[in-house]
Amino acid sequence: MLKDSIIIFKKELKSLFKDRRSIFFLIILPLVLMPGLFLTIGYTASSQEKKAAETVYRVGFINLPDEKFPEILSKRLLYEGFYKSFNTSDFSDVTSSDRTVIVEFNKNDEKLTAKIYYNSVSNKSKYAMQVIVSALNAYEKLLLSDKLRSYSLTLDDLRLIDISSVDMAPKEAQGTDFLAVMLPYMILIYIFAGSMNIGLVTTAGEKERGTLSPILVNQVSRTSIATGKVFYVMTAG
Repeated sequence: MLKDSIIIFKKELKSLFKDRRSIFFLIILPLVLMPGLFLTIGYTASSQEKKAAETVYRVGFINLPDEKFPEILSKRLLYEGFYKSFNTSDFSDVTSSDRTVIVEFNKNDEKLTAKIYYNSVSNKSKYAMQVIVSALNAYEKLLLSDKLRSYSLTLDDLRLIDISSVDMAPKEAQGTDFLAVMLPYMILIYIFAGSMNIGLVTTAGEKERGTLSPILVNQVSRTSIATGKVFYVMTAG
């Protein structure tokens, strides 16, 4: 049984190198397709991010405590500000538009809460939400700094440890961690892409070429044929 499987295995390997189409789909096409695919994904992502950054958004404010937050936000996001009274029907603007975001402020005792209404389906709306969160963090630091000033303190007074890091890796080796992470995925896709084509050729291709009938007529078990072809797909793929 194993001897027959090895014969089938060798036959398939010989037929592989005779077929130029199989060599093209197995070796050349994945080498061209995969880098192009990743470059296209990277270009598309950067292009969408650039468009989102250049979009002029409509940001609504509810119960805005002061004008400091809009000033902070204007340095991070292009937007047209408008004010709304609290009404559930008003939030339909967020659902129907990809550039409308509403920020609702509420003050409980001494604590200020902010709720952001955005559309998760839209990349632009998600981008605006992330920028608003960043602006809210800066606004929080500003409020904290004002509160500490009344006690003759600053934010630096609360930082008891100054942390810094120094990268001692050679300059030519810096940034290779991204390649180390992506390389296994590229190899995995390369293996599957090649194996799928080989699997189709060694099964359906046999019938098209008319070479399947002679194999089945010979005194070789179906198990040996299948085992030999599986070994071939595993090796060539």
